[in-house]
Amino acid sequence: MHEGTIAQSILSTSLAAANGHKIKKIFFRAGALAGIEKESLLQFFAELKKGTLAEQAELIVEALPAKLTCVSCGRQGNYDGNQPLAVICQVCGGENSLTGGQELFVESIEAAK
Repeated sequence: MHEGTIAQSILSTSLAAANGHKIKKIFFRAGALAGIEKESLLQFFAELKKGTLAEQAELIVEALPAKLTCVSCGRQGNYDGNQPLAVICQVCGGENSLTGGQELFVESIEAAK
């Protein structure tokens, strides 16, 4: 389960950025193809944050879609991983290219002064 390692990374990154202040919220972005189980990530984070300046912090996880682009006509769309992947463009019949969707990053934190 890589969610535990990711939760530890989120916590470490956020605590370093908070510079000794209590953390209220952490905004985390995860690509739709990164293979993150949101509930598992939240459970790991809830355990890891105990006894830290992030103990009361809310972890807000937002999924980022991958991008589908037709190599023939340039039509673009999003792919969230929840439906079958359209390898053929519905407009021109060309081949679709898939990019992104594997990002993992702390976008921002909200800390008390």
